[in-house]
This record gives sequence, structure tokens and C-alpha cells, in this order.
Amino acid sequence: MRKDRNNAPGENWLSDQMEPAQIDVSGTYRVPGWGQALLLQEDRNVRGHVGDYPVQGIVSGAKAYLLLMESGWYIYSMVLEMPRPGVLMGYWSRAIPFRRE
Repeated sequence: MRKDRNNAPGENWLSDQMEPAQIDVSGTYRVPGWGQALLLQEDRNVRGHVGDYPVQGIVSGAKAYLLLMESGWYIYSMVLEMPRPGVLMGYWSRAIPFRRE
């Protein structure tokens, strides 16, 4: 089942990101092509939404690793960096775990 093929590797990908958080991504962002994003970070864990998609993720070092869900399974992954406070930049992929396509 696709859900199982995506969710387990996605959770493993997040758990592989083990560095202490160097950034805090909590905030509201405008994401071209996706809509508005609301991210809440507690310690290294991130939750919230990007557009209509609920988000689960982790901050490791200076990057945020996010998985976007639909109907309970991961359908997109994102890797984001914060070049300056209040600004996130990065890449997204349909691949779970993330890979540049």
C-alpha cells in the first residue's frame, strides 16, 4: 500500500536528522504556489500546515525537514533553510524521503 511505502520511510528520514536545532521556524509564511504556511516548533519538532496540507517535521542544525500529509499519508517532502530571520527558502519533492528530482 502506498501509504505504508511513504510513511515509514518518511518517519525514518525525519529520525535520521539528529543535530541540535540552530534555528526556530515558528511563524507564518507566504509560500508561492502553496498558499500560507503556519509552522510551530517545540524543541526540534515542527507541526502546522503548508497551504491545505498538515505538516510534521524536525529541525536539525540550520535546516527544517518537513513532510506534508493528505488523508493520513505523506505526499510531499521539503527541506528548508533560514537565510535570515522570518525567511525560509528551500526545495520540495514528491519523493518520500526527500530527493531532488
